[in-house]
Amino acid sequence: MKQKMINLLNDLYPLHRTLNHDDNLVALNLIKEYIGSENFIINEYEADSLAWTWDVPKRFHVNHAYLKDLKGNVIVDYNDNPLHIVSYSKSIKKKITFKELDKHLYYSDENINSIPWKYKYYDNKWGLCLTKKVYDSLDKESEYFIDISTEFLDKPLMLGELFIPGESKNEILIVTDICHPYQVNDSITGVVIAAKMAKELAKEKIYNSVRFLFVPETIGTIAWLASNENIIDNIKYSFCFDCLGNKNDLTLQKTMYEDSYLDFVAETEVKKYPSEIQIKKFTETMSNDELVTSAPGVEIPTIAFHRAPYQEYHTSADNPSIIDNFCLEESYTVIKKILDIMLQDYTPRQKEKGLIFMSKYDLHLDEDEDLETLLKIKRINQCINGRHTVYELSLMIGLEMDIVLDVLDVYFKNNLIAKE
Repeated sequence: MKQKMINLLNDLYPLHRTLNHDDNLVALNLIKEYIGSENFIINEYEADSLAWTWDVPKRFHVNHAYLKDLKGNVIVDYNDNPLHIVSYSKSIKKKITFKELDKHLYYSDENINSIPWKYKYYDNKWGLCLTKKVYDSLDKESEYFIDISTEFLDKPLMLGELFIPGESKNEILIVTDICHPYQVNDSITGVVIAAKMAKELAKEKIYNSVRFLFVPETIGTIAWLASNENIIDNIKYSFCFDCLGNKNDLTLQKTMYEDSYLDFVAETEVKKYPSEIQIKKFTETMSNDELVTSAPGVEIPTIAFHRAPYQEYHTSADNPSIIDNFCLEESYTVIKKILDIMLQDYTPRQKEKGLIFMSKYDLHLDEDEDLETLLKIKRINQCINGRHTVYELSLMIGLEMDIVLDVLDVYFKNNLIAKE
């Protein structure tokens, strides 16, 4: 499992993934190939179209971008690393004083040998990024030659979607981000974990449906929701996650009001986990697409997982070298356990009055062989009154959820309970 996720991560890493870029399609096709499902679709949204109050951005294309001194020595070149250009920088070509140039140069004081990633998605100001070491070496009294050539094309924004139907029309939504060029922990660790989940769940029988979105951050989720308002009421809960492969403690961020059933399940499970998992309030340490899914008129309770903050964030140091395989796999294990619970869970309600005759359905175990389990199964019969979910029953009774589901499946097949 680890190696396959790592392989996908390494394939996605060098792509120039921004809000709307040719490489986004390459990324989505890699994800589709990895999942291996014919139901994976790539949605397109016309550039400059309206998605609620947002404008869908044009396709960003870089012809070249470099900074030279007046002797022709190259100081910064986009071809060396795509992070050298500010994402969505407009074009400029001129001789320039350092004083004017300085307003458009970006570096990291914390990571002096790393190139920061900066973006000007919606104002298109021009700019270049460089290491602090290179910046400090510049002659502040000299003039320079700047040449940035970019285009903003009328090509559609793209996102990936995979819907896996369950017995119920109720859905769980999983949102991960494909953007952030030459960044790994943020955010394609979330992408590869979601892809692995989708690959496995496509083969499983689930009760609640699940929908995976692989989107450019914020605008991708907005565009999908604005185009699918009729589905929003079916989406009961949502997960967002990224920054999951570094060595920090895993963090669970609760939903906005911290009072949803998803909060209860997630917090219960992370407290049971043998390693320490931090629990934080909504957007207490970082924010992402949960701002979209929790916004007025949408209001889907959304939890988030991450291992932020970390020093390499939004710099060229966020590369495959900082990914720890154990942490990546642990993130997958924790999130998948909670998702599995939400996908299998429902509220059982007995249809007929009275105590169910267990022996009639081969559920009355021999008390001489396993009295403890027999007593627990008997207690299930007392609690299938529409007041408790399957997960709650498993906690109350002290039985694994899979065992409770097996018992209830016998009842359901014999028309003794309804699933609500």
